[in-house]
Amino acid sequence: MRGNRIPRQEAGVLALADSMAGGLRTLEAVLGIAGTSAAELGALQADYTAKSYAADAAKLALQQADTALQAADAAVRAYIVQSKKVLSCFLGNRWGAGWEPTGFPDTSTEIPRRQDQRLNLCAALQGYFVQCPQHETAALSVTAAQAGANFLALCQARTTLAQAETDLGQKLKARAAAFKRLRQELRYCLFAIANTLPDDDPRWHTFGLNAPADPHVPERVASLELQPAGSGTLNVTWPRAPRATRYRPFVQVVGKDAEPQARARTYDPRVTLTGLAPGDTVRVHILAANATGEAAPSPTAEWRME
Repeated sequence: MRGNRIPRQEAGVLALADSMAGGLRTLEAVLGIAGTSAAELGALQADYTAKSYAADAAKLALQQADTALQAADAAVRAYIVQSKKVLSCFLGNRWGAGWEPTGFPDTSTEIPRRQDQRLNLCAALQGYFVQCPQHETAALSVTAAQAGANFLALCQARTTLAQAETDLGQKLKARAAAFKRLRQELRYCLFAIANTLPDDDPRWHTFGLNAPADPHVPERVASLELQPAGSGTLNVTWPRAPRATRYRPFVQVVGKDAEPQARARTYDPRVTLTGLAPGDTVRVHILAANATGEAAPSPTAEWRME
């Protein structure tokens, strides 16, 4: 709709949802807005937030499951290495008929490269030491019991990782669906407001929207927030500027850029800067704009990368 667009990125959508919900709480009864409400919009905001937290928790669970799997696999590999050393004392260093019952694959005493092969070998070694307890060495934890414990731990870790991957996929899909519903509700709100207010009514601004007939350039971006987001990365966010439909970030790395460099325009009040080096001092300001023109530059914010 002329003068307004629904953002695509999370920060812009959440900021607009807050503004629209505030406007609806103030004016929905007065204007008789139908088809949407502050309560409906708030419920969708809460649903998206909950599903976003759930997805973040599932990501963390997946990372933890992967770490646990690596540890369990490392324990199995270490057990196989130790078992090979012990068995070499009884069966010799080279592959022979005596090695066949141990379960080492491919007629070789090499440590298997694949995790599934190591898992199978661990199970085979458990059976071998049950049948040949005289080859166990408890002092080195080369026993059937230890093989069984390592086997079960790796099996469980593999199962947990698979479950975590499935859970994350489901949580991400649920979050995406909630985000889509929230954006759709914002679109309904925009249409409802457009069907209620004249193009030149200043109450558009109460909803955080631009009055379609407003001939003025946007107000300047009032403030910036800089936040590091990993190696060489800096997140820049700012509050939505009244009447702005787009933003142009300007970035200067002190000592490298003679003047601020324009970045690609964005329709959301955020941008992520990448490729920065430790020790770089970064200065950022934002120009808000609409079809009429550009606002005055925002205040300049500065951050020194570590």
